[in-house]
Amino acid sequence: MLYEKKLITQDGKIPVDYKFHVFNQNGNEPVIIIQIDYDRFESHSRVYYDKEFNKLPFTIQYQKGSKEFKKPLNYKAMLEVAYTLSKPFSYCRVDLYNVSGKIYFGEITFASDGGYGKFSNKEYNKLMGDYWVMDPRY
Repeated sequence: MLYEKKLITQDGKIPVDYKFHVFNQNGNEPVIIIQIDYDRFESHSRVYYDKEFNKLPFTIQYQKGSKEFKKPLNYKAMLEVAYTLSKPFSYCRVDLYNVSGKIYFGEITFASDGGYGKFSNKEYNKLMGDYWVMDPRY
């Protein structure tokens, strides 16, 4: 078997889901927005951070969470995974879990929220849209 399927838990719960929105921009350093989903099966909430882990004042689709998150263990390694997996694309979202510093891959998607997620702040809708630069190499 090439891979192992198993339920990943942390303290008996589904772990926090780190979703790296990676915008590759014509050979420049990618722009990364980090979406953190938590309490998925209780009161699904979401918060957004920039790459330096500064909290951003918006949410998409789900309620804006009130929890504050710090960089997880092996955050730099998570960034490297997101960079590496996103390289062939002008935009993608790379989903990762981090349980006690061990990184697990979730998925790659090209249409977050199926393309129908509503922003709580239209300014950030435009900002994230402006990050998506179509590169002829893709």
